[in-house]
Amino acid sequence: MADESEEIDEAAPRSGVSDIPQIALTDITDGPRYAELDRYESHFRLTQDDDKLYDWNGYFRGFGPMAAIKPGYYVPLSMRKPSAMMPLAKFITGRLTSMTLGVDSEPVVMVEGDEDAEAYARALATASRLFVRGIEARNLGGMSGSVAISYGFVEGKPRVEVHNPKHCRVLDWEDRSELLVGSFLKTYVYVEEELDEKTGRPIQKRYFYARFIDRTRDISWDRIPEDQARDANWSRIAIPDREAAVIGDVCPVIWIQNHPHTAGAEPPRAPYDGPSDYEGMCDDLGEVHRLKSATTKGTIANVDPTLVIKDDRAKNTGSVQKGSGSAIYAKGGAAYLSLPGDAMQAAEGRLKSLRADVLDSSGVVAPPVEDVASAAKSAAALRIIFAPMTAVCSVLRASYGEGFERVLVGLLKMARELGDDEIDLPARFERLEPPEPKEGEKEPEEKPEAEIIEIEIKPGVSDQVRLLWPPFFSPTWTDKQLAVQAAKDASGGKAVISHRTAVRAVGQLFGVEDPEAELEAIEEDSDRGLDREIAALTAVKSDDDGDVIPKPGDGEPDARADGGPGTKKPEAGT
Repeated sequence: MADESEEIDEAAPRSGVSDIPQIALTDITDGPRYAELDRYESHFRLTQDDDKLYDWNGYFRGFGPMAAIKPGYYVPLSMRKPSAMMPLAKFITGRLTSMTLGVDSEPVVMVEGDEDAEAYARALATASRLFVRGIEARNLGGMSGSVAISYGFVEGKPRVEVHNPKHCRVLDWEDRSELLVGSFLKTYVYVEEELDEKTGRPIQKRYFYARFIDRTRDISWDRIPEDQARDANWSRIAIPDREAAVIGDVCPVIWIQNHPHTAGAEPPRAPYDGPSDYEGMCDDLGEVHRLKSATTKGTIANVDPTLVIKDDRAKNTGSVQKGSGSAIYAKGGAAYLSLPGDAMQAAEGRLKSLRADVLDSSGVVAPPVEDVASAAKSAAALRIIFAPMTAVCSVLRASYGEGFERVLVGLLKMARELGDDEIDLPARFERLEPPEPKEGEKEPEEKPEAEIIEIEIKPGVSDQVRLLWPPFFSPTWTDKQLAVQAAKDASGGKAVISHRTAVRAVGQLFGVEDPEAELEAIEEDSDRGLDREIAALTAVKSDDDGDVIPKPGDGEPDARADGGPGTKKPEAGT
């Protein structure tokens, strides 16, 4: 992505771009690699059976008021569109994304030895919504096996875009082993309805969008006719709609493999494609949908069974009074036609077994809710239960984390080259507390309020950006209590954490935003309580003349109402 895009002047003489590698756009959109990646994506989006001609009952699929038509032949189950689905692919990818980048899993941006670069990189991550885009990238990479991310500045604001790999092709590599992109092409098809010039009737015409990015430029075409897209020299024919310069002499596209795959993927995929979260399981996922549809249909049939009347149809002088009103006539009585219970149990058992096999192969752990609830008291127990899943997510954090680091490094370098005047980042503010009185100074009657000041941030000089990931399972309060008690016992009963640390830890449970102010309030409450105790204790001592000072409550107006020390005891019978 370039620093900004400029519209092409329509009045100026124009021509295509002559030095883009020759490749027909239809080779990308209609090729076998696209079909393979689209197959995996369709299982995530539950569209893998949308092209089926028959519904689950074996009828031609009708729409709206169209009546279902039954063909005169048997339709295999594999050719029918399932009526009930189990979204396992979405479940697998969603669970892995959640544990990798979900709530409380967002990494902290660090730049060792350069506070300016660290603050600037964090501001870039926030302004570009890097980790929100990261969730989108992880979902795409999880379903397809790889994903592309581009970055840059648009009107001074940092931007991060995520690109579906089935629409993309890496044309050239700076370093294939490190997945450093040299030039990149993205294209996809869209359809517009137009009137045919000969017949005047509306027809569907395909147009192509294309975008080319390399080390120096970012060029895009919005509406390429299909006849031009089929030509390998399309870039010399089609006129660009936008063109912008790339800052930094580095192609601003990051290619991420879902899992490291240095050996290279097998055709029809490109060698730089990685494995999906559910690699090689598409057939099993299809079988799950068919089993789910069959068990659902059987359950519905048992709820509303067909009635078998064991007599001649001619002897029926009335009407059938049962659920659906349909019946089969036979001599000898009547009975419901239903599936035996053991058949339903066998189907349900096979469905559960197949589901468990798919989840185990993908590394996703889905224990019963009651097991998780009982283990939630200890992070150690959760780590044991979810060990297969955290092993997979650790690899995902390494793969995607390296890509995010490269994005931030690229944005930092662009920002340094553009200069502060060209960058528009949200202002950063800091709370400046008033200084504490020095020893011997009198405290002011009214404590001055804290001052909110704007902090100027600069991109610094370091490029050593790294992400610090949080643990998958933070210690629970039970874990903390046991650890503190063990440490306290080992130290002979001495305190092992300060009052300040304890207040900060507990304060988040009660929405305490300022732990320091909370500490001051605790100390003030403690001082007031101590003053009251001292006053109560001194009240019962003799004065200088040996007279006893009356206790509070013996007719004195300052008697305590809270029943504390110094309060007069009630008389018997009152």
